[in-house]
Amino acid sequence: MPLRRTCLLAALFLPLVDAGARGYPVGFDVVFAADSARPMLPTGRPRPVQIAVWYPAKESPSRDTLAFVDYLGLSASDSGMSDGRGVAVEVQQYRDFLESHGAPADAVDDWLSRRGRAVRRAPAARGRFPLVLIAPGNGGSVYDQAWLAEYLAAHGYAVAVCPSPMRISGPMREETEVGEKAAEQAGDLGFAVEVLARRAQVDASSIGVVGHSFGARGGLLLAMRDERVRALVSLDGGIGVATGSSSLEHTKGFSALGAKVPTLHFYETLDAYMAPDFSLLRRLTSSERWLVGPVGLHHHLFTVLGTDSTLGAATGSDSRSVRAYAGVMQATGEFLDAFVRDLPAARATVLGSPGWPAGLPTTHLPAATTPPIRARP
Repeated sequence: MPLRRTCLLAALFLPLVDAGARGYPVGFDVVFAADSARPMLPTGRPRPVQIAVWYPAKESPSRDTLAFVDYLGLSASDSGMSDGRGVAVEVQQYRDFLESHGAPADAVDDWLSRRGRAVRRAPAARGRFPLVLIAPGNGGSVYDQAWLAEYLAAHGYAVAVCPSPMRISGPMREETEVGEKAAEQAGDLGFAVEVLARRAQVDASSIGVVGHSFGARGGLLLAMRDERVRALVSLDGGIGVATGSSSLEHTKGFSALGAKVPTLHFYETLDAYMAPDFSLLRRLTSSERWLVGPVGLHHHLFTVLGTDSTLGAATGSDSRSVRAYAGVMQATGEFLDAFVRDLPAARATVLGSPGWPAGLPTTHLPAATTPPIRARP
């Protein structure tokens, strides 16, 4: 098997719990919904919320799985409208970005055609599965966390991704809007829960949230307002930097003591604009928190780009970063298993293993305590 294929498969087929060596087959669907309770300005039309859904599937006849370009094309309908020209524009812009940063054209072709493990509208597996919401970063869309979503669905979760609010209502103009946009994202995530709770295979009584970059802020706000959220994973999230913290903390519904869910925060020190600042996380004293890092990943490699090294000229990835991201994926699954599914083996791993996760430097902040804290190398 060529090395460029091995990089992706190493991340997608990590050991799985309760689903066999390769896990569940994965189904995929898209729900085009509109939230009439939050009309768009200035039109007054219901807010469009495109919800991409991955889920454990039955064994089904062999069919072509979705390629990365299929996920990329869905970003054309993030604002509620799409046509063939919009898809072509999204794909071309993505291609142009990678090639302009040094990625060879053939490597980009290979990446766009890379197939995952999801089959569109595959019959769902029997049973009900806990819900995991993935919140993309600023301007992110369904494709940014597609491989993580497939991995978690194979792991036994129903997984949903909504676009970044900046793709729905427009970009931020200044830092003071961080709280407002995070609240928008929390609203989109909460709306997705309402929509998906009607599905027979979705157990919305126990929810995990995974947020990358800006998305961790919306995930935190959702955890403060919805007691069904049992765990929050921050992938180099904005809750671990100083930027925007004041705006977030002055947002309606924010309560430092109201954040009670176990929180796992990964961070890196390679990108200056994501310089770690744990002031906010330290104030969440009702939560048990794990601060893991520095992870050897650039900020953008906490996405699908972290699974591949063939685009290294454009992304800065290599075999070491691929292994690091694989470890992040595995730890994310273990953390969700421990607190969303409440699996005893996973809880023992997270709470009792001195080398968890993956031997990375970790600081543990227990709930309802104040510094000094204990740290292990």
